[in-house]
Amino acid sequence: MYLSIIILPLLASLSSGLLGRKIGTTGSQIISCSSLLLSSILITIAFYEVGICGSSVKIDLLSWLDIDLLSISWCFYFDQLTVSLGLAVLYCSTLIHIYSIDYLSSDPA
Repeated sequence: MYLSIIILPLLASLSSGLLGRKIGTTGSQIISCSSLLLSSILITIAFYEVGICGSSVKIDLLSWLDIDLLSISWCFYFDQLTVSLGLAVLYCSTLIHIYSIDYLSSDPA
């Protein structure tokens, strides 16, 4: 769930940007808004688990460097600050995307 909060908007922007001419304007709007809505729902659940219940989450992706006393790994860490800022960013970007669909519908270009 936590990785999909990050990956869904990234995949939506890649598909809308690279396949925008093939899927059209409506397809790009549906893909971007639905992925942001789903990420907003998931960050709300994550905010309850991490922010309110206080259980931070660490997801190790891979170990990059592992020498005797030095261990560097690629990981995602979701604590209360990360989830609360992510909640604000995702809610605002979701509302901006939904507003821009109606706002730009009258633009001929």
